[in-house]
Amino acid sequence: MNKIKLVALDLDDTLLRDDGTVSERTVTALRKVREEGIMTVIATGRMYATAKPYADVLKLGNIPLILFSGGLIQLSETKEKLFERPLSVDAVTKINAMAETNGWTVQTYIDDALYVRARNELVRAYEEHTGIRAVACATAERIPRGKANKMLALGTASALNTVQQRILADFGKDVEVLFSRPAYLEIVAACTSKGRALEALCGYYRIRLSETVSFGNGENDTAMLKVAGFSVAVGNAVDEVKDAASYVAPTNNEDGVAEALERFVL
Repeated sequence: MNKIKLVALDLDDTLLRDDGTVSERTVTALRKVREEGIMTVIATGRMYATAKPYADVLKLGNIPLILFSGGLIQLSETKEKLFERPLSVDAVTKINAMAETNGWTVQTYIDDALYVRARNELVRAYEEHTGIRAVACATAERIPRGKANKMLALGTASALNTVQQRILADFGKDVEVLFSRPAYLEIVAACTSKGRALEALCGYYRIRLSETVSFGNGENDTAMLKVAGFSVAVGNAVDEVKDAASYVAPTNNEDGVAEALERFVL
């Protein structure tokens, strides 16, 4: 394996344990990664406001955050934007109208704000999980027509499979639609992924993809695992991610990230 210069980490269900915390073993491993001069990148479907606290807790410095599953790359401390690929305003407007007609729960992310039609049980559960509060707009027409980096449909896996098929049928040329968790279906601009974002980031910092390691668990991590020089799926990952990985580590609750860093990077 080539000398590693960059480590890219998904947050939920990968770096984070089920209770939303990071183990001391993982914190120690990431500190050693930084001491070795290796760049750490957080790659998540989250927005800046809900991703930055983890960079702060880990004391990683002004690191790149791949946000919205590749829709935005922003530095954690200075907030400088390195790359951005928003959804088209037309697609966002039409998907929100479709969601209202069909009774789907869909969230729209514009800058660092989250908009919904109504704050229902699904939205409240999401708020509790992420610590962010949504802005309820009552109707699809009242959701701001700004530059949205991501939309997120909430529901059961079976219901969201139907949502995915409908959106791809009507907007497949304009969007990518992938699961980040069984209950979360992400909608981002076409040609947007964590993998594309990692490629852009490596170009910016002049790092070869062969000098990177990526970690993930969900469908939206697959592209990032495929482009990295070495890739790790945690043991709780979906089969698609495990198949794409160079190595399958223990689960997120069993220090999978730390184990792989100790084995292959440090």
